[in-house]
Amino acid sequence: MVNLEKILSYVEEVIRIPDTVFVDLSKDGKFAVFLSNSSGSYQLWSLNLATLDVKQISHGDERVTFAEISPDCKTVVFSRDFGGAERHQFFSAPLTGEREEEQISKLRDIRVFDFAWSPSGKDVAFTGCTAEANQLWLFDMENRKYKSIYKSVGYIFSPDWTRDGKMLVASAKTTEKPRSAELLLIEVESLKTQVYTPRVGSENSQPKWNPDGNKVLFKTNALGAYDLAIFDVQAGTTTFLHLSMYGLDFPNFDWTPDGRGLWFTAAKDGRTKLYMYRFDEKPVEVQTPTGRISHIKLDRTGSFFIFSWSSLSQPPILSKLNLKTKKVETLYEPKYNKKLPLGKAQFYKYKSFDGLEIPAFMVFAKGSKKPNPCVVWPHGGPWWEVADEWNAAIQAICVGGFHVFCPNFRGSTGYGAEFERMNIKDPGGGDLQDVVYGAKFVKEKGFVEDDKIAIAGASYGGFMTFIAMTKFPDVWKAGAAIVGVTDWKEMYELSDAAFRSFIEELLGKPEENPELFRDRSPINFVHQMKSPILIWHRANDSRCPLRPIEKFVQKLRELKKPHEFHVVEAEGHGPQRTENLVKQYRHVVAFLVKNLH
Repeated sequence: MVNLEKILSYVEEVIRIPDTVFVDLSKDGKFAVFLSNSSGSYQLWSLNLATLDVKQISHGDERVTFAEISPDCKTVVFSRDFGGAERHQFFSAPLTGEREEEQISKLRDIRVFDFAWSPSGKDVAFTGCTAEANQLWLFDMENRKYKSIYKSVGYIFSPDWTRDGKMLVASAKTTEKPRSAELLLIEVESLKTQVYTPRVGSENSQPKWNPDGNKVLFKTNALGAYDLAIFDVQAGTTTFLHLSMYGLDFPNFDWTPDGRGLWFTAAKDGRTKLYMYRFDEKPVEVQTPTGRISHIKLDRTGSFFIFSWSSLSQPPILSKLNLKTKKVETLYEPKYNKKLPLGKAQFYKYKSFDGLEIPAFMVFAKGSKKPNPCVVWPHGGPWWEVADEWNAAIQAICVGGFHVFCPNFRGSTGYGAEFERMNIKDPGGGDLQDVVYGAKFVKEKGFVEDDKIAIAGASYGGFMTFIAMTKFPDVWKAGAAIVGVTDWKEMYELSDAAFRSFIEELLGKPEENPELFRDRSPINFVHQMKSPILIWHRANDSRCPLRPIEKFVQKLRELKKPHEFHVVEAEGHGPQRTENLVKQYRHVVAFLVKNLH
Protein backbone atom coordinates (compact mmCIF):
# COMPACT_ATOMS: atom_id res chain seq x y z
CA MET A 1 0.00 0.00 0.00
CA VAL A 2 1.44 3.36 -1.08
CA ASN A 3 1.54 6.10 1.54
CA LEU A 4 1.04 9.04 -0.81
CA GLU A 5 1.32 11.74 1.84
CA LYS A 6 4.64 10.38 3.06
CA ILE A 7 5.92 10.19 -0.53
CA LEU A 8 4.85 13.76 -1.25
CA SER A 9 6.48 14.99 1.95
CA TYR A 10 9.77 13.49 0.69
CA VAL A 11 9.22 15.16 -2.68
CA GLU A 12 8.74 18.52 -0.99
CA GLU A 13 11.85 18.09 1.15
CA VAL A 14 13.94 17.30 -1.93
CA ILE A 15 12.69 20.32 -3.88
CA ARG A 16 13.35 22.56 -0.88
CA ILE A 17 17.03 21.55 -0.69
CA PRO A 18 18.72 24.85 -1.60
CA ASP A 19 20.66 25.07 -4.82
CA THR A 20 24.17 26.55 -4.64
CA VAL A 21 25.84 27.87 -7.80
CA PHE A 22 29.20 29.62 -7.58
CA VAL A 23 29.15 32.82 -9.65
CA ASP A 24 32.28 34.91 -9.13
CA LEU A 25 35.42 35.48 -7.06
CA SER A 26 36.53 39.01 -6.20
CA LYS A 27 39.85 40.02 -7.71
CA ASP A 28 41.35 40.52 -4.23
CA GLY A 29 40.41 36.92 -3.39
CA LYS A 30 38.41 37.92 -0.33
CA PHE A 31 34.81 37.24 -1.38
CA ALA A 32 32.92 34.62 -3.35
CA VAL A 33 29.45 35.27 -4.73
CA PHE A 34 26.96 32.49 -5.33
CA LEU A 35 23.36 32.01 -6.38
CA SER A 36 20.98 30.19 -4.06
CA ASN A 37 17.23 29.71 -3.88
CA SER A 38 17.30 29.23 -0.11
CA SER A 39 15.13 32.34 0.28
CA GLY A 40 12.49 30.93 -2.07
CA SER A 41 13.84 32.36 -5.35
CA TYR A 42 17.27 32.56 -6.96
CA GLN A 43 19.14 35.40 -5.25
CA LEU A 44 22.77 36.40 -4.75
CA TRP A 45 24.77 35.74 -1.60
CA SER A 46 28.33 36.73 -0.71
CA LEU A 47 30.74 34.62 1.30
CA ASN A 48 33.63 36.17 3.21
CA LEU A 49 36.43 33.68 2.58
CA ALA A 50 38.26 34.63 5.79
CA THR A 51 35.35 34.41 8.23
CA LEU A 52 32.94 32.23 6.15
CA ASP A 53 30.16 34.72 6.98
CA VAL A 54 27.35 34.58 4.43
CA LYS A 55 25.19 37.60 3.55
CA GLN A 56 22.30 37.92 1.16
CA ILE A 57 22.96 40.75 -1.30
CA SER A 58 19.90 40.62 -3.58
CA HIS A 59 16.33 40.20 -2.41
CA GLY A 60 12.76 39.61 -3.54
CA ASP A 61 10.87 37.06 -5.61
CA GLU A 62 12.20 37.96 -9.06
CA ARG A 63 15.15 35.76 -9.94
CA VAL A 64 18.73 36.79 -10.56
CA THR A 65 20.22 35.22 -13.70
CA PHE A 66 23.86 36.35 -13.97
CA ALA A 67 26.28 38.44 -11.92
CA GLU A 68 29.86 39.71 -11.81
CA ILE A 69 31.90 41.52 -9.16
CA SER A 70 33.28 44.97 -10.05
CA PRO A 71 37.03 45.43 -10.63
CA ASP A 72 37.32 47.43 -7.38
CA CYS A 73 35.78 44.51 -5.44
CA LYS A 74 33.06 46.70 -3.93
CA THR A 75 29.98 46.13 -6.08
CA VAL A 76 28.10 43.32 -7.76
CA VAL A 77 26.16 43.98 -10.95
CA PHE A 78 23.50 41.42 -11.77
CA SER A 79 20.73 40.83 -14.29
CA ARG A 80 17.22 40.16 -13.08
CA ASP A 81 14.25 38.55 -14.78
CA PHE A 82 10.68 39.69 -14.18
CA GLY A 83 7.80 37.24 -14.12
CA GLY A 84 9.86 34.69 -15.98
CA ALA A 85 9.48 36.53 -19.31
CA GLU A 86 13.29 36.87 -19.62
CA ARG A 87 13.28 40.56 -20.34
CA HIS A 88 16.05 41.67 -18.03
CA GLN A 89 17.28 44.72 -16.18
CA PHE A 90 20.61 45.42 -14.50
CA PHE A 91 20.95 46.01 -10.76
CA SER A 92 23.88 46.76 -8.50
CA ALA A 93 24.44 46.05 -4.82
CA PRO A 94 27.36 46.30 -2.39
CA LEU A 95 29.40 43.10 -2.17
CA THR A 96 29.02 43.20 1.61
CA GLY A 97 25.22 43.36 1.44
CA GLU A 98 25.12 46.38 3.72
CA ARG A 99 22.84 48.45 1.45
CA GLU A 100 19.84 47.65 -0.70
CA GLU A 101 20.20 46.86 -4.38
CA GLU A 102 19.52 49.52 -7.01
CA GLN A 103 18.14 49.15 -10.52
CA ILE A 104 20.64 50.87 -12.83
CA SER A 105 19.25 50.15 -16.31
CA LYS A 106 16.17 50.77 -18.38
CA LEU A 107 16.67 48.15 -21.06
CA ARG A 108 13.95 47.84 -23.67
CA ASP A 109 12.79 44.24 -24.18
CA ILE A 110 16.24 42.65 -24.08
CA ARG A 111 16.99 39.07 -23.10
CA VAL A 112 20.42 39.31 -21.43
CA PHE A 113 22.71 36.28 -21.70
CA ASP A 114 25.95 37.22 -19.92
CA PHE A 115 28.27 40.19 -19.40
CA ALA A 116 31.70 41.37 -18.27
CA TRP A 117 33.00 44.49 -16.51
CA SER A 118 35.66 46.52 -18.28
CA PRO A 119 38.93 46.63 -16.28
CA SER A 120 38.37 50.32 -15.46
CA GLY A 121 34.85 49.65 -14.19
CA LYS A 122 33.47 52.26 -16.61
CA ASP A 123 31.55 49.89 -18.88
CA VAL A 124 29.84 46.53 -18.84
CA ALA A 125 29.84 44.58 -22.12
CA PHE A 126 26.74 42.41 -22.34
CA THR A 127 25.27 39.96 -24.83
CA GLY A 128 21.66 39.12 -25.54
CA CYS A 129 18.86 39.61 -28.01
CA THR A 130 15.75 41.57 -28.89
CA ALA A 131 12.87 40.31 -30.99
CA GLU A 132 14.81 41.38 -34.07
CA ALA A 133 18.50 40.60 -33.50
CA ASN A 134 21.23 39.04 -31.38
CA GLN A 135 23.60 41.78 -30.22
CA LEU A 136 26.59 42.84 -28.16
CA TRP A 137 26.09 46.06 -26.20
CA LEU A 138 28.13 48.40 -24.00
CA PHE A 139 26.48 49.71 -20.85
CA ASP A 140 28.05 52.91 -19.47
CA MET A 141 28.04 52.65 -15.68
CA GLU A 142 28.27 56.41 -15.19
CA ASN A 143 25.49 57.72 -17.42
CA ARG A 144 23.59 54.41 -17.37
CA LYS A 145 23.04 54.37 -21.09
CA TYR A 146 23.73 51.52 -23.47
CA LYS A 147 24.60 51.16 -27.14
CA SER A 148 24.78 48.24 -29.53
CA ILE A 149 28.23 47.63 -30.97
CA TYR A 150 27.58 44.45 -32.97
CA LYS A 151 24.60 42.59 -34.45
CA SER A 152 24.86 38.91 -35.30
CA VAL A 153 22.99 36.23 -37.21
CA GLY A 154 22.77 34.06 -34.08
CA TYR A 155 23.77 33.84 -30.45
CA ILE A 156 26.54 35.95 -28.94
CA PHE A 157 28.07 34.79 -25.64
CA SER A 158 31.03 35.18 -23.30
CA PRO A 159 32.44 38.71 -23.74
CA ASP A 160 35.96 39.16 -22.37
CA TRP A 161 38.16 42.28 -22.12
CA THR A 162 41.90 42.70 -22.49
CA ARG A 163 43.49 44.02 -19.29
CA ASP A 164 44.00 47.45 -20.87
CA GLY A 165 40.31 47.61 -21.84
CA LYS A 166 41.08 48.29 -25.50
CA MET A 167 39.79 45.02 -26.98
CA LEU A 168 36.79 42.75 -26.57
CA VAL A 169 36.42 39.16 -27.68
CA ALA A 170 33.20 37.13 -27.75
CA SER A 171 31.81 33.97 -29.29
CA ALA A 172 29.31 34.85 -32.02
CA LYS A 173 27.31 32.89 -34.55
CA THR A 174 27.93 34.98 -37.66
CA THR A 175 26.79 32.45 -40.29
CA GLU A 176 23.73 30.25 -40.73
CA LYS A 177 25.72 27.02 -40.51
CA PRO A 178 24.26 24.81 -37.72
CA ARG A 179 26.16 24.68 -34.42
CA SER A 180 28.80 27.10 -35.68
CA ALA A 181 30.31 30.05 -33.83
CA GLU A 182 33.24 32.30 -34.55
CA LEU A 183 35.58 34.47 -32.50
CA LEU A 184 34.49 38.10 -32.64
CA LEU A 185 37.26 40.60 -31.86
CA ILE A 186 36.39 44.30 -31.46
CA GLU A 187 38.57 47.37 -30.92
CA VAL A 188 36.42 49.19 -28.37
CA GLU A 189 37.27 52.78 -29.37
CA SER A 190 37.02 52.45 -33.15
CA LEU A 191 34.58 49.47 -33.15
CA LYS A 192 36.78 47.88 -35.82
CA THR A 193 35.71 44.24 -35.98
CA GLN A 194 37.46 41.00 -36.91
CA VAL A 195 35.71 37.64 -37.23
CA TYR A 196 37.98 34.61 -36.98
CA THR A 197 37.43 30.89 -37.22
CA PRO A 198 40.04 28.12 -37.58
CA ARG A 199 37.60 26.23 -39.83
CA VAL A 200 34.39 27.39 -41.50
CA GLY A 201 31.39 25.86 -39.76
CA SER A 202 33.28 24.97 -36.56
CA GLU A 203 32.11 25.93 -33.09
CA ASN A 204 34.46 28.21 -31.16
CA SER A 205 33.37 29.31 -27.71
CA GLN A 206 34.25 30.74 -24.27
CA PRO A 207 37.16 32.93 -25.50
CA LYS A 208 39.56 34.35 -22.89
CA TRP A 209 42.39 36.84 -23.37
CA ASN A 210 45.81 36.03 -21.96
CA PRO A 211 47.31 38.56 -19.50
CA ASP A 212 49.27 40.26 -22.30
CA GLY A 213 46.17 40.73 -24.46
CA ASN A 214 47.69 39.22 -27.60
CA LYS A 215 46.35 35.66 -27.50
CA VAL A 216 42.90 34.11 -27.03
CA LEU A 217 42.24 30.75 -25.40
CA PHE A 218 39.02 29.07 -26.59
CA LYS A 219 37.19 25.77 -27.00
CA THR A 220 36.85 24.47 -30.55
CA ASN A 221 35.83 21.49 -32.64
CA ALA A 222 37.73 22.68 -35.70
CA LEU A 223 39.66 19.38 -35.89
CA GLY A 224 36.60 17.23 -35.13
CA ALA A 225 36.74 16.42 -31.42
CA TYR A 226 36.45 19.18 -28.84
CA ASP A 227 39.81 20.66 -27.92
CA LEU A 228 41.27 23.82 -26.46
CA ALA A 229 43.20 26.13 -28.76
CA ILE A 230 45.11 29.42 -28.66
CA PHE A 231 44.66 32.11 -31.30
CA ASP A 232 47.67 34.42 -31.73
CA VAL A 233 45.97 37.66 -32.77
CA GLN A 234 49.06 39.33 -34.27
CA ALA A 235 50.25 36.29 -36.19
CA GLY A 236 46.73 35.17 -37.12
CA THR A 237 47.58 31.56 -36.28
CA THR A 238 45.95 28.94 -34.06
CA THR A 239 47.72 26.35 -31.91
CA PHE A 240 45.63 23.32 -30.99
CA LEU A 241 46.49 21.80 -27.60
CA HIS A 242 45.33 18.24 -28.40
CA LEU A 243 43.71 17.58 -25.03
CA SER A 244 40.96 15.17 -26.15
CA MET A 245 42.71 12.27 -24.40
CA TYR A 246 41.70 13.90 -21.10
CA GLY A 247 38.01 14.30 -21.81
CA LEU A 248 35.27 14.61 -24.41
CA ASP A 249 34.41 18.18 -23.45
CA PHE A 250 35.96 21.09 -21.56
CA PRO A 251 33.27 22.92 -19.57
CA ASN A 252 35.64 25.28 -17.70
CA PHE A 253 39.09 26.67 -18.50
CA ASP A 254 41.25 29.79 -18.26
CA TRP A 255 44.82 31.05 -18.31
CA THR A 256 46.99 30.86 -15.22
CA PRO A 257 47.69 34.36 -13.82
CA ASP A 258 51.20 34.48 -15.29
CA GLY A 259 49.99 33.44 -18.75
CA ARG A 260 52.49 30.57 -18.92
CA GLY A 261 49.89 27.88 -18.66
CA LEU A 262 46.22 27.17 -18.17
CA TRP A 263 43.82 25.08 -16.15
CA PHE A 264 40.79 23.16 -17.38
CA THR A 265 38.07 20.74 -16.34
CA ALA A 266 37.65 17.73 -18.62
CA ALA A 267 34.31 15.93 -18.81
CA LYS A 268 33.84 12.24 -19.45
CA ASP A 269 30.88 9.97 -18.69
CA GLY A 270 29.10 12.78 -16.88
CA ARG A 271 31.90 13.58 -14.43
CA THR A 272 34.68 16.16 -14.43
CA LYS A 273 38.36 16.16 -13.55
CA LEU A 274 40.52 19.25 -12.96
CA TYR A 275 43.93 19.71 -14.59
CA MET A 276 46.77 22.23 -14.37
CA TYR A 277 48.75 22.61 -17.58
CA ARG A 278 52.13 24.35 -17.92
CA PHE A 279 52.96 24.64 -21.61
CA ASP A 280 56.38 23.00 -21.22
CA GLU A 281 54.93 20.01 -19.31
CA LYS A 282 52.04 17.56 -19.50
CA PRO A 283 48.69 18.36 -17.82
CA VAL A 284 48.60 17.29 -14.16
CA GLU A 285 45.36 16.21 -12.52
CA VAL A 286 44.40 17.94 -9.28
CA GLN A 287 42.11 15.77 -7.18
CA THR A 288 38.55 17.05 -6.72
CA PRO A 289 35.44 15.31 -5.35
CA THR A 290 33.76 12.70 -7.56
CA GLY A 291 30.87 14.22 -9.46
CA ARG A 292 30.58 17.37 -11.49
CA ILE A 293 32.19 20.77 -11.04
CA SER A 294 29.67 23.29 -12.35
CA HIS A 295 31.47 26.64 -11.94
CA ILE A 296 35.07 27.27 -10.92
CA LYS A 297 37.63 30.11 -10.75
CA LEU A 298 41.31 30.39 -9.89
CA ASP A 299 42.34 33.34 -7.74
CA ARG A 300 44.67 35.99 -9.16
CA THR A 301 47.70 34.69 -7.27
CA GLY A 302 47.24 31.15 -8.58
CA SER A 303 46.94 29.85 -4.99
CA PHE A 304 43.44 28.40 -4.80
CA PHE A 305 40.28 27.51 -6.70
CA ILE A 306 36.72 28.24 -5.60
CA PHE A 307 34.09 25.96 -7.14
CA SER A 308 30.63 24.49 -6.71
CA TRP A 309 30.20 20.78 -7.26
CA SER A 310 27.61 18.05 -6.75
CA SER A 311 26.58 14.58 -7.87
CA LEU A 312 23.25 12.97 -8.67
CA SER A 313 23.06 11.90 -5.01
CA GLN A 314 24.83 14.88 -3.40
CA PRO A 315 23.29 18.38 -3.35
CA PRO A 316 25.61 21.25 -4.36
CA ILE A 317 28.50 22.33 -2.14
CA LEU A 318 30.71 25.43 -2.41
CA SER A 319 34.34 24.42 -1.95
CA LYS A 320 37.91 25.74 -1.91
CA LEU A 321 40.91 23.85 -3.27
CA ASN A 322 44.30 24.93 -1.90
CA LEU A 323 46.85 24.26 -4.64
CA LYS A 324 49.77 24.15 -2.21
CA THR A 325 48.28 21.57 0.15
CA LYS A 326 46.00 19.95 -2.50
CA LYS A 327 43.24 19.87 0.14
CA VAL A 328 39.57 20.59 -0.55
CA GLU A 329 37.69 22.54 2.09
CA THR A 330 33.90 22.91 2.28
CA LEU A 331 33.03 26.61 2.44
CA TYR A 332 29.25 26.41 2.34
CA GLU A 333 26.81 23.52 2.36
CA PRO A 334 23.06 24.15 2.69
CA LYS A 335 21.26 22.36 5.47
CA TYR A 336 18.89 19.55 4.51
CA ASN A 337 17.59 16.26 5.86
CA LYS A 338 20.42 13.81 5.19
CA LYS A 339 18.15 10.90 6.10
CA LEU A 340 16.06 11.39 2.97
CA PRO A 341 15.85 8.14 0.94
CA LEU A 342 17.72 9.60 -2.03
CA GLY A 343 18.33 7.48 -5.10
CA LYS A 344 21.80 6.23 -6.03
CA ALA A 345 23.14 6.64 -9.56
CA GLN A 346 24.96 4.24 -11.84
CA PHE A 347 26.36 4.91 -15.32
CA TYR A 348 25.38 2.65 -18.24
CA LYS A 349 25.75 2.43 -21.99
CA TYR A 350 23.30 0.70 -24.31
CA LYS A 351 22.83 0.30 -28.07
CA SER A 352 20.14 2.15 -29.99
CA PHE A 353 18.28 1.16 -33.17
CA ASP A 354 21.29 1.77 -35.42
CA GLY A 355 23.94 0.31 -33.11
CA LEU A 356 25.01 3.69 -31.75
CA GLU A 357 26.12 3.45 -28.12
CA ILE A 358 24.03 5.73 -25.87
CA PRO A 359 25.34 6.80 -22.43
CA ALA A 360 22.88 7.04 -19.56
CA PHE A 361 22.50 7.30 -15.82
CA MET A 362 20.07 5.14 -13.85
CA VAL A 363 19.07 6.54 -10.48
CA PHE A 364 17.80 3.66 -8.37
CA ALA A 365 15.09 4.31 -5.80
CA LYS A 366 16.61 3.93 -2.31
CA GLY A 367 19.76 2.63 -4.03
CA SER A 368 18.19 -0.78 -4.71
CA LYS A 369 18.19 -2.45 -8.13
CA LYS A 370 15.10 -4.52 -7.39
CA PRO A 371 12.29 -4.06 -9.97
CA ASN A 372 10.26 -0.88 -9.51
CA PRO A 373 8.01 1.31 -11.61
CA CYS A 374 10.37 3.33 -13.81
CA VAL A 375 10.33 6.83 -15.25
CA VAL A 376 12.43 7.68 -18.31
CA TRP A 377 13.71 11.27 -18.01
CA PRO A 378 14.96 12.80 -21.30
CA HIS A 379 16.86 16.00 -20.52
CA GLY A 380 16.26 19.49 -21.88
CA GLY A 381 18.37 21.35 -24.36
CA PRO A 382 18.61 19.31 -26.53
CA TRP A 383 22.30 20.30 -26.37
CA TRP A 384 22.57 19.43 -22.71
CA GLU A 385 23.02 16.27 -20.65
CA VAL A 386 22.14 14.49 -17.45
CA ALA A 387 25.54 14.45 -15.81
CA ASP A 388 26.55 13.18 -12.40
CA GLU A 389 25.38 16.42 -10.82
CA TRP A 390 22.49 17.32 -8.56
CA ASN A 391 19.09 17.34 -10.25
CA ALA A 392 16.28 17.98 -7.80
CA ALA A 393 13.60 16.96 -10.34
CA ILE A 394 15.16 13.51 -10.83
CA GLN A 395 15.54 12.95 -7.09
CA ALA A 396 11.98 14.19 -6.44
CA ILE A 397 10.68 11.47 -8.76
CA CYS A 398 13.08 8.93 -7.27
CA VAL A 399 11.92 9.48 -3.68
CA GLY A 400 8.43 8.85 -5.04
CA GLY A 401 9.44 5.21 -5.34
CA PHE A 402 10.52 5.22 -9.00
CA HIS A 403 13.75 4.27 -10.68
CA VAL A 404 14.65 7.15 -13.00
CA PHE A 405 16.44 6.35 -16.26
CA CYS A 406 18.24 9.30 -17.87
CA PRO A 407 19.36 8.64 -21.46
CA ASN A 408 21.90 11.04 -22.94
CA PHE A 409 20.48 10.62 -26.42
CA ARG A 410 22.28 11.69 -29.60
CA GLY A 411 22.61 15.45 -29.52
CA SER A 412 23.61 15.48 -25.86
CA THR A 413 26.65 17.44 -24.76
CA GLY A 414 29.55 15.87 -22.89
CA TYR A 415 30.17 13.04 -25.35
CA GLY A 416 32.04 14.78 -28.13
CA ALA A 417 31.31 17.20 -30.94
CA GLU A 418 30.21 14.56 -33.45
CA PHE A 419 27.70 13.00 -31.02
CA GLU A 420 26.40 16.48 -30.15
CA ARG A 421 25.54 17.29 -33.77
CA MET A 422 23.71 14.03 -34.54
CA ASN A 423 20.20 15.39 -33.98
CA ILE A 424 20.57 18.42 -36.26
CA LYS A 425 17.69 18.37 -38.75
CA ASP A 426 16.40 15.30 -36.91
CA PRO A 427 14.82 16.30 -33.54
CA GLY A 428 12.27 13.72 -32.51
CA GLY A 429 13.86 11.23 -34.90
CA GLY A 430 17.01 9.32 -33.96
CA ASP A 431 17.08 10.91 -30.51
CA LEU A 432 13.52 9.74 -29.88
CA GLN A 433 14.51 6.22 -30.93
CA ASP A 434 17.37 6.43 -28.41
CA VAL A 435 14.84 7.18 -25.68
CA VAL A 436 12.54 4.34 -26.76
CA TYR A 437 15.46 1.91 -26.89
CA GLY A 438 16.41 3.15 -23.42
CA ALA A 439 12.99 2.03 -22.19
CA LYS A 440 13.63 -1.37 -23.79
CA PHE A 441 17.06 -1.52 -22.15
CA VAL A 442 15.81 -1.04 -18.58
CA LYS A 443 13.09 -3.63 -19.16
CA GLU A 444 15.63 -6.14 -20.48
CA LYS A 445 17.88 -5.48 -17.46
CA GLY A 446 14.98 -6.46 -15.19
CA PHE A 447 14.75 -3.06 -13.48
CA VAL A 448 11.08 -2.42 -14.38
CA GLU A 449 8.22 -3.87 -12.40
CA ASP A 450 5.39 -5.31 -14.54
CA ASP A 451 6.13 -3.08 -17.55
CA LYS A 452 5.22 -0.03 -15.47
CA ILE A 453 7.18 2.61 -17.33
CA ALA A 454 6.43 6.29 -17.87
CA ILE A 455 8.19 9.24 -19.47
CA ALA A 456 8.66 12.73 -18.06
CA GLY A 457 10.79 15.74 -18.89
CA ALA A 458 11.03 19.51 -19.09
CA SER A 459 11.73 21.86 -22.03
CA TYR A 460 13.20 19.65 -24.79
CA GLY A 461 12.47 16.79 -22.39
CA GLY A 462 8.86 17.99 -22.44
CA PHE A 463 8.93 17.87 -26.24
CA MET A 464 10.36 14.35 -26.08
CA THR A 465 7.53 13.36 -23.75
CA PHE A 466 4.90 14.73 -26.14
CA ILE A 467 6.47 13.17 -29.24
CA ALA A 468 7.16 9.82 -27.51
CA MET A 469 3.58 9.50 -26.27
CA THR A 470 2.11 10.38 -29.67
CA LYS A 471 4.48 8.33 -31.86
CA PHE A 472 5.20 5.38 -29.55
CA PRO A 473 1.99 5.24 -27.52
CA ASP A 474 2.26 1.56 -26.56
CA VAL A 475 5.56 2.00 -24.68
CA TRP A 476 4.28 4.27 -21.91
CA LYS A 477 1.77 3.87 -19.10
CA ALA A 478 1.78 7.63 -18.47
CA GLY A 479 3.73 10.81 -19.13
CA ALA A 480 4.41 14.25 -17.66
CA ALA A 481 5.42 17.08 -20.01
CA ILE A 482 6.78 20.22 -18.37
CA VAL A 483 7.27 23.48 -20.36
CA GLY A 484 7.51 21.45 -23.56
CA VAL A 485 7.07 21.96 -27.31
CA THR A 486 4.05 20.79 -29.29
CA ASP A 487 4.31 22.83 -32.51
CA TRP A 488 7.72 23.89 -33.84
CA LYS A 489 6.30 26.18 -36.54
CA GLU A 490 4.13 28.20 -34.20
CA MET A 491 6.94 28.32 -31.66
CA TYR A 492 9.20 29.73 -34.38
CA GLU A 493 6.65 32.42 -35.22
CA LEU A 494 6.38 33.45 -31.56
CA SER A 495 10.14 33.44 -30.82
CA ASP A 496 12.63 36.28 -30.45
CA ALA A 497 15.88 36.39 -32.43
CA ALA A 498 17.74 33.99 -30.14
CA PHE A 499 15.18 31.24 -30.26
CA ARG A 500 14.45 31.64 -33.96
CA SER A 501 18.18 31.06 -34.42
CA PHE A 502 18.00 27.99 -32.17
CA ILE A 503 15.11 26.49 -34.16
CA GLU A 504 16.86 27.24 -37.45
CA GLU A 505 19.93 25.36 -36.19
CA LEU A 506 17.85 22.38 -35.11
CA LEU A 507 15.25 22.10 -37.90
CA GLY A 508 16.04 24.81 -40.47
CA LYS A 509 13.45 27.40 -41.46
CA PRO A 510 9.76 26.44 -41.68
CA GLU A 511 9.49 27.45 -45.34
CA GLU A 512 12.56 25.36 -46.20
CA ASN A 513 11.58 22.20 -44.30
CA PRO A 514 7.77 22.25 -43.94
CA GLU A 515 7.42 18.47 -43.80
CA LEU A 516 10.06 18.16 -41.07
CA PHE A 517 8.31 20.83 -38.99
CA ARG A 518 4.98 19.00 -39.45
CA ASP A 519 6.33 15.52 -38.75
CA ARG A 520 8.19 16.53 -35.57
CA SER A 521 5.33 18.55 -34.05
CA PRO A 522 3.36 16.39 -31.59
CA ILE A 523 0.19 18.43 -32.14
CA ASN A 524 -0.25 16.61 -35.46
CA PHE A 525 -0.37 13.18 -33.78
CA VAL A 526 -2.59 13.72 -30.72
CA HIS A 527 -5.06 11.16 -32.05
CA GLN A 528 -2.46 8.39 -31.54
CA MET A 529 -2.08 8.92 -27.77
CA LYS A 530 -3.25 6.10 -25.52
CA SER A 531 -1.99 6.87 -22.01
CA PRO A 532 -2.79 9.69 -19.57
CA ILE A 533 -0.58 12.78 -19.66
CA LEU A 534 0.08 15.56 -17.17
CA ILE A 535 0.91 18.87 -18.87
CA TRP A 536 2.52 21.57 -16.74
CA HIS A 537 3.25 24.94 -18.27
CA ARG A 538 3.98 28.54 -17.30
CA ALA A 539 2.08 31.56 -18.51
CA ASN A 540 5.12 33.75 -19.26
CA ASP A 541 7.28 31.14 -20.99
CA SER A 542 9.09 33.02 -23.78
CA ARG A 543 11.07 29.99 -24.99
CA CYS A 544 8.24 27.46 -25.26
CA PRO A 545 5.15 29.70 -25.48
CA LEU A 546 1.85 28.72 -23.92
CA ARG A 547 -0.39 29.20 -26.95
CA PRO A 548 0.64 26.02 -28.84
CA ILE A 549 0.26 24.03 -25.61
CA GLU A 550 -3.30 25.29 -25.17
CA LYS A 551 -4.11 24.13 -28.72
CA PHE A 552 -2.66 20.69 -27.93
CA VAL A 553 -4.82 20.47 -24.80
CA GLN A 554 -7.89 21.51 -26.79
CA LYS A 555 -7.28 18.55 -29.12
CA LEU A 556 -6.92 16.24 -26.11
CA ARG A 557 -10.32 17.45 -24.86
CA GLU A 558 -11.97 17.03 -28.24
CA LEU A 559 -10.61 13.49 -28.55
CA LYS A 560 -11.44 12.72 -24.90
CA LYS A 561 -7.85 11.71 -24.13
CA PRO A 562 -7.08 11.42 -20.39
CA HIS A 563 -5.02 14.37 -19.23
CA GLU A 564 -4.34 16.99 -16.59
CA PHE A 565 -3.42 20.55 -17.51
CA HIS A 566 -1.89 23.11 -15.15
CA VAL A 567 -0.68 26.65 -15.90
CA VAL A 568 1.38 28.64 -13.39
CA GLU A 569 0.93 32.39 -13.62
CA ALA A 570 3.78 34.95 -13.38
CA GLU A 571 6.46 32.34 -14.14
CA GLY A 572 8.54 31.60 -17.21
CA HIS A 573 10.74 28.87 -18.62
CA GLY A 574 13.80 28.91 -16.37
CA PRO A 575 14.38 28.37 -12.62
CA GLN A 576 11.24 28.99 -10.63
CA ARG A 577 10.18 30.11 -7.18
CA THR A 578 10.58 27.24 -4.77
CA GLU A 579 6.91 27.23 -3.79
CA ASN A 580 5.86 26.75 -7.41
CA LEU A 581 8.40 23.97 -7.93
CA VAL A 582 7.12 22.20 -4.82
CA LYS A 583 3.59 22.39 -6.18
CA GLN A 584 4.77 21.23 -9.61
CA TYR A 585 6.62 18.12 -8.49
CA ARG A 586 4.02 17.16 -5.90
CA HIS A 587 1.54 17.07 -8.80
CA VAL A 588 3.94 15.21 -11.11
CA VAL A 589 4.78 12.51 -8.56
CA ALA A 590 1.16 12.12 -7.43
CA PHE A 591 0.17 11.68 -11.09
CA LEU A 592 2.87 9.05 -11.62
CA VAL A 593 1.92 7.20 -8.44
CA LYS A 594 -1.72 7.17 -9.53
CA ASN A 595 -0.88 5.71 -12.94
CA LEU A 596 2.06 3.40 -12.18
CA HIS A 597 1.74 2.07 -8.64
